[in-house]
Amino acid sequence: MRDSFYFGIPLISAAAANDWQRVNQLLRDTLHSVQAQEDGNFRVIIVGDDAPIGWREGFGQDERFVFVAANAARSAPTGANDDAGVKRWMIRKWVKDAGGGLLMLLDADDLVDRATVRMARERMRGDVRAAVIGKGVAIDWVSGYALELPHAEVYEGAFHTLCGSSTIARIAPNDDPFDALGSHHRWPENAAEQEIDLIRLALWGGYRVNSDQNHSETHGPYAAWRQWFNRAVVEHGAPLSPALQHRLAFTA
Repeated sequence: MRDSFYFGIPLISAAAANDWQRVNQLLRDTLHSVQAQEDGNFRVIIVGDDAPIGWREGFGQDERFVFVAANAARSAPTGANDDAGVKRWMIRKWVKDAGGGLLMLLDADDLVDRATVRMARERMRGDVRAAVIGKGVAIDWVSGYALELPHAEVYEGAFHTLCGSSTIARIAPNDDPFDALGSHHRWPENAAEQEIDLIRLALWGGYRVNSDQNHSETHGPYAAWRQWFNRAVVEHGAPLSPALQHRLAFTA
């Protein structure tokens, strides 16, 4: 029997967004990217305070796409009870309550490889409980320039150490590797320490920068570095290649 596969997206509220229209533009690109999966047997769970613009007329007509109102079951399971964290917890609970499966958490400005669902199902078998995405690309919102990661002059770390939308875990009603593995940037190390079987998938991920909608670019201890990184994407980047445009189902 094949594992069920879920993409989970925590969505910022309209009141908290700098530009709700732009949030929806970014989200539409993300959902188009997901919709292009080679293996179309998946579900998308979006948890938010406000339904995306045009939801009922658009993606909401696809029964694989589910919107869950955050105020319906909001909870604070840990001390790190930030808005996105609580919504991610709600997504994980939704998957548990549905019987479990493979879950990839995304932000609403990410792009995914067309082969994600297919490859995860093929490779994440037996005792494998977790996976990280091998490579990625940052795409500047303004210029459309893209920077493939890792990059010797800008960021030499693996893609999963920079972008949180780079991990997949098998969730069961009584087992949630997201709890055990912690922050995305340490998944391989934490997995090794806890003897959790984790693999690296030969997939690409993508995320948008310089859109003025990413909280980490304007707040927190790494905001200055993130702003430098955004400039470096333009300085060292180039138009997204046709091969990656196709792979991520995205046109800059």
